Amino acid sequence: MAERIYYERYTNVYRFMDIIEKRPNNKQFGDDSHDKGMWHGTETWEEAVQQFQNGIPEHAEKLQKSLNAFKANSNISSPKTRPKNHYYGYSPNVAAAIIGLPKSMRYNERQPQKVKAISILYDMTQNAGTDADELRKAGETVLQLVYALECRGYRVSLDGLAFNGSREERKFVLSINFKEWKQHLDIMKLSFPLTSPAMFRRFGFKWAETLPDVTERVRGYGSHMSKSDTLKCCGKMGVDIKTAYFIDVNDCEEANYDALKVAKNLGIVM
Repeated sequence: MAERIYYERYTNVYRFMDIIEKRPNNKQFGDDSHDKGMWHGTETWEEAVQQFQNGIPEHAEKLQKSLNAFKANSNISSPKTRPKNHYYGYSPNVAAAIIGLPKSMRYNERQPQKVKAISILYDMTQNAGTDADELRKAGETVLQLVYALECRGYRVSLDGLAFNGSREERKFVLSINFKEWKQHLDIMKLSFPLTSPAMFRRFGFKWAETLPDVTERVRGYGSHMSKSDTLKCCGKMGVDIKTAYFIDVNDCEEANYDALKVAKNLGIVM
């Protein structure tokens, strides 16, 4: 059998949802996306749809707490502005005003930065034995990495690989953009895809179940591909893998969920 790659990339979650809800099932995969049970990350499909669209407040709160702890412990902060005295500003410098200095207003001066763009491909898919806590900790690490990179002057695009599998010579990869280069971090928006197994155990499965042109039965949902095989597939489908950085759950675990160590292991200059 000749190699066949099934690859789709969606530029936003709304387009993705619209497509998978309209496409008919191909009947070559199972129908596990709609099964009940918390192994999928939510008890029902309907609950997953609601969380995907609106975020998960309690998960967003935990993400924010972990990010705050990262900020405090890593000394990473944005260098974009610095306070100065000026003729105008947002509040008076009382001491300067009393002695009659003309520049007696506090003003935040924006420091020019060289803009660098970076793409991150985060493979959030894992085998059936991976528990939700491992996925949550990896998601926290990815969020901290994005924050640290942007503090260092990078503009970051974040794609999540919500399905990554193979069966014999057939390869399946689903990529969804969760953050474009110019977008600010939206923790509520990221709270579902970065922390919930339902991102791939419901929506990734549903994508595979509705893929057109799949004409031969796939046992289960295939086997998770290695990093090198995944990159080869992405490269063959037009992804510039020379400028993109690939991260998976194992990378985060091996770095002890330390975002700066993940960056170092990937060769990213901070």
